[in-house]
Amino acid sequence: MAGISVGGLASGIDFNNIIDQLVEIEQQPLQLYEERKNTYQEKIDSLNNINSSLASLLTKCQTLNTSSQFNLKSVSVSDTDVLTASASSSAVTGNYSVEVLQTASSHKIASQGVNDINATSISSSSGNFSFRVGSGDVTDIAVTSTTTLLQLKDAINNSNAGVTASIVNDGSATNPYRLVLTADSTGQDNEITITTNVTDLDFSNKSIESVYSDTNNSFDGTATASGTYTGTGSKTYIVEITTGGSIGTAKFKVSDDGGATWTADDAFTTSTSPTSIYNSSDEGVDIAFTAGTTNFAVGDRFEIDVFDPTLESAQDAIVKVNNINFRKSSNTISDIIPGVTLELKSTTSGTPVTLSVTKDTSTVKENINDFVEAYNSVIELINEQTAYDAENDEAGPLLGNSAVRNAELYLKRIISNNIPGLSDTYTTLSQIGISTQEDGTLSVDDDKLSDALDDYYDNVEKLFVKYGSTTNSEIEFSTISDETEGGTYAVNITQVPLQAVVNGSQPIQSSGLGADETLTFTFSGVDYTVNLSAGDKIDTVVEKINTQLSNQNVPISAANNGGALKLYSQEYGSGISFTVTSDQPDTSASTGIGTSGKSDTGQDVAGTINGHTATAVGNSLTGADGYDEEGLQILVYSTTTGSKGTVTVSLGVAEQMIRKLDFITDSTDGTIQASIDSYQEAIDEIDETIDKKNESIDKMEERLLKQFTALESIISSLNAQNQALSSFLAKI
Repeated sequence: MAGISVGGLASGIDFNNIIDQLVEIEQQPLQLYEERKNTYQEKIDSLNNINSSLASLLTKCQTLNTSSQFNLKSVSVSDTDVLTASASSSAVTGNYSVEVLQTASSHKIASQGVNDINATSISSSSGNFSFRVGSGDVTDIAVTSTTTLLQLKDAINNSNAGVTASIVNDGSATNPYRLVLTADSTGQDNEITITTNVTDLDFSNKSIESVYSDTNNSFDGTATASGTYTGTGSKTYIVEITTGGSIGTAKFKVSDDGGATWTADDAFTTSTSPTSIYNSSDEGVDIAFTAGTTNFAVGDRFEIDVFDPTLESAQDAIVKVNNINFRKSSNTISDIIPGVTLELKSTTSGTPVTLSVTKDTSTVKENINDFVEAYNSVIELINEQTAYDAENDEAGPLLGNSAVRNAELYLKRIISNNIPGLSDTYTTLSQIGISTQEDGTLSVDDDKLSDALDDYYDNVEKLFVKYGSTTNSEIEFSTISDETEGGTYAVNITQVPLQAVVNGSQPIQSSGLGADETLTFTFSGVDYTVNLSAGDKIDTVVEKINTQLSNQNVPISAANNGGALKLYSQEYGSGISFTVTSDQPDTSASTGIGTSGKSDTGQDVAGTINGHTATAVGNSLTGADGYDEEGLQILVYSTTTGSKGTVTVSLGVAEQMIRKLDFITDSTDGTIQASIDSYQEAIDEIDETIDKKNESIDKMEERLLKQFTALESIISSLNAQNQALSSFLAKI
């Protein structure tokens, strides 16, 4: 009602002030409502913080609740200059002796040099520059009489043909720019072959370049290089005069490695005829001189560049692991040591490198400590939010909250209790150094935890993860669901699982198949063929069938059954069937399948787990719903019916916590969310009450305003009458 007032001019009474005071009295309960709202909101904020902390703990538990986290491996190498390595969880622990006899390299070739990459044409006519990598397709690059070295480089790179082209400046005095082609992949099968070359670039022949005479030379005659270079690799020969004089008198020394090493002084005598020059071995490089007007002086220098277009050969890596040689096309090798990837850097010098694969206990310990830290954060937050200070009579916002109290009890019970279904060396966390302190948080005895991981690694794993084991090798633990309880359950098989099996009617003769034979397999409505050859014996027939079906992703295998062919599905169950037909009659000179064909269908297993009929599909049994074994799945490989021992399920700390935390923190049906919702409902009810109260106050204020306005009007009228009467009386 702001903006409307009663002046009180007639009565002299401040009715506005009276109304404001009356409204203020009516509004006093609203402050209590707001305070109650703030209290509920504080509880909601606290619950959200706890929920967030619980979610962080859930993440840490999910990290711990996987066998792959406990199967992490670390790898060390005694000489990382030779190789480095990484290991996956599937790597087998142990030591390996590794020798790198040769590293893989990419084929790299270069052309002779040109003077300018932009202005100089590399071809006198139009045509193609064509190449291929290994046995791949030929790539054609169109070239004209105006194509430059730079343009050819760009065209090769734009072709994306498995070759990278680059231009290098080798520092030569003349024609320093060379086109270098490098195969993108290493290995001897990735050699670059120039199939057509209309350009003037030569990628095949070694060459001896022109002699470069030092500008400070005294000798003003000419020097000429000749011969046929027979060495390997490009290099620079340097001729330096050590005794001056005329041709025939002057002598010189030679370096064939750019000046790093030299022959003896005066090792060679200048001549007008080609003179073979070399340091350690003759590589077919000659030099001859023609006189000028000034003789040689000591220190005069001449340089000869020799060029080998093969800068690097295409070669495989050769690695010896535990005295077995392996040849690989790449320096990154992941199929020699299972689960280990090698990165070759250089060759060994006669001494093998030791590669050690160990369990990565440091990462496991770090994950366990992260779990403890997340757990402690939850407990500390709950302690803070549910605390009571008796001295100051102050309580935390969640003191007495049943959702928080129950969550805390769940977590503490999981931490302190024995792991259900576990009877190994360790059954509680305290046995590996994780103990509960007075305030409910956990402490870690690092030495005790380290000893446990070193001595009983697998048992530590079982303390955290879901785990299953069987007492009979004919059944295998597969998995569990969130409903499966820890415990030991008896297994009884009433019907064995069967694969679909087709047998040849008789053994294949010792001389093998009498003619080429084609088998046609029909599986899931699709036909697949396998081709066999005359002379194939039983083992060859089996190998060919397995290889060809595997290449076609057909889950059917072959075996030698006493000389006869056996075909069987890789899977079990009534949903698995196949038919096989031959184009050859059923004789000992064939596979024994025959032209009429043979077929079979598998059979599902049947049985009980914990005395209750299990759900059967193929060779898997799954525990019945509504019982402790619900969701427990085992695989059956038994060929006989009857009791098959027991399967034991243990639920580690991480698994148990995940189940509880999923229940507690669920954003829709979780217990924390339910508590938040109840407080929010209370806030909503208070807001509704406040709205109604404000509406009532507004109406009261409006009513008072009308009443006081009417009163003021009456008083004003009476005052007017009083004044009129007084005036009248005064005149009498």
